Amino acid sequence: MRFMTKAALIAGIFSLIAVVLSIILIIQHLRNYMVPSLQIYVVRILFMVPIYAVDSWLSIYWYQFSEWWDLARDCYEAYVIYCFFALLVKYVELSRNSHVGTVLEDKPSRKLPPPLCCFRFKPGRKFVRRCYQGIMQYVFINPLTALLAVILAPYGLYSVGSLDPTGSYPYLTFIAGNASVTISMYFLVMYWLAAKEELRSFGPFSKFLCIKLVVLFSFWQGVAISVLQHFGVIQTVGRFDVDLIGRTLQDFLICIEMAAIALLHHYAFPVTDFYDPEKVPFLYHRNLEPTYGTSGVSLKPFKNFLQVAQVSDVVEDAKQNFLRNSIVAEGDNQLETTEIILGSGYGPIREADVDQVLLHGLLADQKKDNK
Repeated sequence: MRFMTKAALIAGIFSLIAVVLSIILIIQHLRNYMVPSLQIYVVRILFMVPIYAVDSWLSIYWYQFSEWWDLARDCYEAYVIYCFFALLVKYVELSRNSHVGTVLEDKPSRKLPPPLCCFRFKPGRKFVRRCYQGIMQYVFINPLTALLAVILAPYGLYSVGSLDPTGSYPYLTFIAGNASVTISMYFLVMYWLAAKEELRSFGPFSKFLCIKLVVLFSFWQGVAISVLQHFGVIQTVGRFDVDLIGRTLQDFLICIEMAAIALLHHYAFPVTDFYDPEKVPFLYHRNLEPTYGTSGVSLKPFKNFLQVAQVSDVVEDAKQNFLRNSIVAEGDNQLETTEIILGSGYGPIREADVDQVLLHGLLADQKKDNK
């Protein structure tokens, strides 16, 4: 059996496991779409595993087009980081019934994360906008560098794993790619530190770990493979050159890793967060059943999927944070039930969504009183 056939077969098995596990969890969320303002981002994040797994397998099986397959993966990688940040922002807004900038405004200044811990930042509206800008720049830069790689590759100006300074790979990967993703993740950590208290009940660490493992680990894994290629550790196999072997190894490892990440997603993003009244965070209440239905009852999952697939909120966030003078007009401190977007969001913020999240705080207070 040929080398590539063996690799594709083994990788295909792990990719299939990853896709099946992810689709099960995605369908569960779409059938229990209790808090659309939050679950729209959760479902988008969950799609990361199927896209990564299928893309990486296609890059092994049809290796002639691997640059094009990787383009789709790189685009979605940046999109997932934005979705995770928007999820954290939306949770704070719903749980505190106010714009996230207003919630953070009263917090004192604090040190920046390492290595800039000698400087300080002040949470607030301006800080939230800077976080949006710092994170969303990766949404634009990463697809652009991936597209440049596809354009330059046929002319021999881009070779994956080649550290030759006359080629474009070191500059697109280390200067553009690495700098952009580092800035994006740094702002994400800054926001997490600023809103740590408000996010505590949401269990953000396991969710953040899922994102960080995929984005940073896959990036540095590719860098390590490039170094091994450069020093001759990775050799040609038959008629397959070193560059192709390096790309195949990266895609092969991603297929295996996605199966593990899919399992981790079941722990980090369980659907029970949104309908189990015995579980914290308490985001569902039986009194709201007439509005949203009950567990196991279909809530038009295909229609919900179409809502998830829309990118109008991304466009709106880009306009608000790059083209406008402020995120929202002054005085919009309280959430309204009309169609407004507060810093991020999915269409109108509905009163029922706010009620569901606020119930979490009520339950937590009741438990403290009982103790």
